[in-house]
Amino acid sequence: MVYALRFAFITGTMSAALLASPLRFRLDQPFQRQVQLDPRNRVELRFQGREVLEVTIAGRKQSLPLESVASETNPQARGEVLVEDFDFDGCKDIAVPTGIGYGGVNVFYQVYRLRRQTLEPVPGDWAVCNPEFSPKDRTLLTNSRSGPFWYGTDYRVHQGKPWVWRRRLPVTLDELAPDTELLCLFEVYDREGRVQSARMSGDPSRMTPVQLKLGRPVVIYPQPGSRGTLGSLKAGTSAALGEVRNEGGHCYVKVEGQGWFRLPEGSIHR
Repeated sequence: MVYALRFAFITGTMSAALLASPLRFRLDQPFQRQVQLDPRNRVELRFQGREVLEVTIAGRKQSLPLESVASETNPQARGEVLVEDFDFDGCKDIAVPTGIGYGGVNVFYQVYRLRRQTLEPVPGDWAVCNPEFSPKDRTLLTNSRSGPFWYGTDYRVHQGKPWVWRRRLPVTLDELAPDTELLCLFEVYDREGRVQSARMSGDPSRMTPVQLKLGRPVVIYPQPGSRGTLGSLKAGTSAALGEVRNEGGHCYVKVEGQGWFRLPEGSIHR
């Protein structure tokens, strides 16, 4: 359980001033609200306890399905409707919960955006779970829990289409560094899904240096996948970890000023 507490939501570790706060409308009771999406478009949201969210746009009515209301008998566990600019195009979007998982910890959303006076679902497989909004770098951060770990997938949008810009993955080094808490691997991608960089971090929300004490000796290589070695680092050695690379089916991490060592299988949780 230490891991679950350590790898918490972004808002627990990142300054709230850096994140936008969406409008939230809980689904445990009826509501009727007027919401401004952009300077020209105002909509009315109406929830009457049924399995749809009624939206009125310029006099036209549209119904958005509320799957969490249909599947969840406990009103307190139905989640909430979110209104925020998910794709950072200057117009706020409407997100409705589609599923609740892990005892209410994971809340998944379908995002609808305004197109020609109609709300249309964002195309593609956009897995929006527990979203956080970073307008400064136009990034949507999402977080989900599986087992004892939290996982992060962060999106950016190009020409209206969201793409995975970064993944934040939990890393455990129990035998290798028993005094070290859960680490995080930051993998950054290009729009084609190719890894551009991968580094270890001591914080799940932002890049921070990793300095740990080795619990056992490790073999040091000049490069990932090298046949020759540079010797080994003894147990008790202090090591600063940085870049991570995959080579020959194995994962290597760079020890600053020393070389590379191979991570134990299963250290990175995907």
